[in-house]
Amino acid sequence: MLDPSAAGYAAMTMVAASASVLTVEFKMNLLAPADGEKLIARGQIVRAGRTLIVTKAEVFALKAGKTS
Repeated sequence: MLDPSAAGYAAMTMVAASASVLTVEFKMNLLAPADGEKLIARGQIVRAGRTLIVTKAEVFALKAGKTS
C-alpha cells in the first residue's frame, strides 16, 4: 500500500497556501507486503528546488503496537 498523498502534503508545505502542486514523476518501490491493523504514512521533503520539489513517502504497518 503506497500513499502518494503523504508525499503531496509534504510538498504543499513548501508552496503558498493559494498554490497547488502537480505530480511530474511517480516511482514506487515495494519491499514487503503490509501486515497489520493500521498503516502509517510519513512524507518528507528530499530537495526543494525553484520549480520542482522532490519528496518521499514511507508507509509502515502497525501490528500489536509495533511498526514493521
